[in-house]
Amino acid sequence: MAAPLSRFISEIKRRNVARGAKYSISLTPPRFMITNPERYKNLTEKIELVELFAESVQMPEFTTNTMPIRDEGQIREIVYDKQYAPIVCTFICDSQMEVKFFFDEWVKGSLKTDTGTFKYLRDYAIDEMIIYQLDESHQETYKVTLYEVYPKLVNDIAYSAYSKDYNRCQVQFVYKNWKSERVTQ
Repeated sequence: MAAPLSRFISEIKRRNVARGAKYSISLTPPRFMITNPERYKNLTEKIELVELFAESVQMPEFTTNTMPIRDEGQIREIVYDKQYAPIVCTFICDSQMEVKFFFDEWVKGSLKTDTGTFKYLRDYAIDEMIIYQLDESHQETYKVTLYEVYPKLVNDIAYSAYSKDYNRCQVQFVYKNWKSERVTQ
């Protein structure tokens, strides 16, 4: 039997709802940037700018791979593996393109040299990236922590003489796994 409408309204008022515009992210720079302070100056400020300019963030999905098996004459799907799809985040570009440059450098940082050899994962992946759901008071209520994170793709930016919009930089992140948890106040 369906719950009465009055109970639904009461629960919405009591609990409120999670809003898509109430989020924040937290990340650290990769090791190769930290160990090269001459080249990558003001990293703390750049990270704060990147976190602040996160226009949209995608929570990760959890997908299971299944296969059919015959169970007592019936064919059923069973789980045999898990899969973590990349997430896409969109960042507002500042006029100096600091945010875009940060991600360009991060992606290029996976290369050792121009000869095509690559660095170790530990050098360009960060330990974790955290995505927070915020409540109406901007308090963290839920968080997802992604582990061994790095940008796989920094999308192109299309320019147009007729555009009145600001530039955005889309970044696709890959990661090893993720964990979700409620944040208690």
